[in-house]
Amino acid sequence: MKVFLVLYFFGIPLLVGFLIYFKRKKLDADKNYYAPKKQKQNRAITKEEKNIIYVASAFENKELFSSRAKEVAQTIEFDKAIKLKDYFHNNPPVPEDLQQPLSKYGILGVWMEVCQNSIFEILYNYNEKAIPIIYPIAFGVYDWTQYKAIDLLFRFMKEGIKKDEIIAALKKFSEQTSDEYLKDQIKNELSKYISD
Repeated sequence: MKVFLVLYFFGIPLLVGFLIYFKRKKLDADKNYYAPKKQKQNRAITKEEKNIIYVASAFENKELFSSRAKEVAQTIEFDKAIKLKDYFHNNPPVPEDLQQPLSKYGILGVWMEVCQNSIFEILYNYNEKAIPIIYPIAFGVYDWTQYKAIDLLFRFMKEGIKKDEIIAALKKFSEQTSDEYLKDQIKNELSKYISD
C-alpha cells in the first residue's frame, strides 16, 4: 500500500513533469531564437523612415554614417526633421539586407539603438537649430535617449555652438538629477571647460 501511495503522489507527477519538460525541450530545439525575425511589411514606409534607414544602413562605417546623416539634413527642412524624434521608439522595419549585420551585435534593442543614433546624427547636422529639440530629451524623464542627447549637447559645446548656454543647462541638470552616474559623468566632462 505504501508503494502505491508513493507512486501515486510522487511517481505520476514526476512522470508527467518529465514528459512536459522533454516536450518543451523538443519545441524549443525547433525554434531558432537567434535568427533575426522577418517583419511583415503591412504599410508603406514613410519618408522619415526612409531617411532613418538610409543613414542607419551605414552604421558599421562611421565616416559613411556621418556623411549620410549630413546629406539627409541638407535635403530635408528642419521643420520636417523635427518629426524624426517620433521614431526614437517607433523604429522603421529592419531591411532584409541589414538583418545579418545587426545580428552580430545581439538581438535585443540593436535596431532601435542604430535608429536612435541615426536620428541624433541627422539632428546634429542642424547645429544650433537642433538644441531646443535636444534639451527636453536630455533633461526630461529618463529614457535610453537621454544619454545620447546629453552626448550630443557635449558635441555642440565642444564645437563652440552655444557653449555657455549648454554649460549652464548641463550644470543645472547635474545638480538636480538623481542619477548619480549621469551626474558624475556630466561634472567630469564639464570640469574640462569650467572651474569652480
